[in-house]
Amino acid sequence: TLKVSLKTPKKTNLFDHHMAVLDILTSSPDLKQKGDLELLFTSLFHHAGKVKPQGSQTPLKDLQKTAAHLAKLWLKKYKASMLGIKEDNILKLIENYPFPNTSQDSEKVLRHFIYRIGQDLIFKLIDLKIADSKAQNCPKQIKESLALRKKIQTEIDKKPPFSLRDLQLNGQDLIKMGYKEGQLLGKIIQSLMKRVLDEPKENKAKLLKKYVQEHYPIKLKQNLISKKA
Repeated sequence: TLKVSLKTPKKTNLFDHHMAVLDILTSSPDLKQKGDLELLFTSLFHHAGKVKPQGSQTPLKDLQKTAAHLAKLWLKKYKASMLGIKEDNILKLIENYPFPNTSQDSEKVLRHFIYRIGQDLIFKLIDLKIADSKAQNCPKQIKESLALRKKIQTEIDKKPPFSLRDLQLNGQDLIKMGYKEGQLLGKIIQSLMKRVLDEPKENKAKLLKKYVQEHYPIKLKQNLISKKA
């Protein structure tokens, strides 16, 4: 037997809430991704971690990881991939929901948020929050989500680097500079990505090479390898 722990202004249960979210996702004119299949599947599981066995005394520590785990089992069992949806996208959306309102945050914070979620999923995630807020009758959250969506679109339109493919200095360039493939190379690339997310103007090969040479000098790398050996 299962019981549901979900409190909303409407005092609805989890099933009714999910059905309300589904209805909004297929009909609301406020959404960018209305009717998107991956988003609809995500909505079925976005609060699934709040379902727990009758009599359970310990609350689930990580609701969204639990929800993602349940979703993964279901998607595989019923071969949802045959519908043309990407399981990883659904799991990523579930694992990153809910998220704090960032509509008042800086452009730098927004860029990091977009990078973490991905341009292909960010608006789906926001649509889920809008639908969730509508189902719970929370006009303030809806307004905040719409404002966030507008700010994110503005930032995307500026075309800053949002993926490793956008880096003007890549792994092959680093290898030519003398760095070997491995953990350090990956660390350098992630460091470069963080730098250009902080300051998009720094995404120039010359500037990034200088940054790498200053922060990851070849001699230091060789010494570290010698010590490990």
